[in-house]
Amino acid sequence: MRTEAKILVFDIGVSLLGILSIAFSWWIQRQHDGASEWGPFSFREAILGATSSIAVSYVSDHDWWGVRRSRKRRTLLSLGWNVLFQKHTSESDWSFGLGSVLGSLSYRIWFGIVRPIPEPRLTYRGFLRRRS
Repeated sequence: MRTEAKILVFDIGVSLLGILSIAFSWWIQRQHDGASEWGPFSFREAILGATSSIAVSYVSDHDWWGVRRSRKRRTLLSLGWNVLFQKHTSESDWSFGLGSVLGSLSYRIWFGIVRPIPEPRLTYRGFLRRRS
């Protein structure tokens, strides 16, 4: 399988798994309690989640600041993203999570199906490296 196909399958699979886990969590809570205790859907938080997810994916794909090559930089980016998540979500943190997953999915569809995956992402092998 080509590198582009591996990236597409992995990223889209993770996004779909995220959507399924949110839906399953909602369904389980609804079955158990009879009513959902999830806060109301917040469009603002969903947009914030999608925007931050697209930004993190873009930075990672283009290897800005060497985030794909440096574990320390990748960790700092993840911590920054988590701080953003904690600071800007209220009771409806699921809106941020859903927006984040949908943002990742739309980013990978745009840069993977509609347009080619950025070259720096293709040259970095990471977990896609062939084992000898």
